[in-house]
Amino acid sequence: MSDPTQNPRKFIAGAVCPNCQAVDRIVIEMRPSNDNDLTPAEQGENQTWRVCVACDFSEQMTETPQFSLPNTIKDRPPRDKAVVAQTVTILDPDQFPSRR
Repeated sequence: MSDPTQNPRKFIAGAVCPNCQAVDRIVIEMRPSNDNDLTPAEQGENQTWRVCVACDFSEQMTETPQFSLPNTIKDRPPRDKAVVAQTVTILDPDQFPSRR
């Protein structure tokens, strides 16, 4: 591992390691690209890595989201007819004799 001042780690709260199942041991690191298959312009870019400090598991993260939104939005069901407001009368219990 290189100097920690060059690659600051960010802990991810509540993250679970996919390898050892440890909770709160995952950090996100930015590492310089050393891949020879990349173009010279891509080699200068940093790569994002997910690293477990408990078991040394590491995985390069992609920048694309891992989920997709639905292609269509469902129509709302038709609304019922308008409800007519009704008057409510509040009764005073002292006006009525009690039944026993």
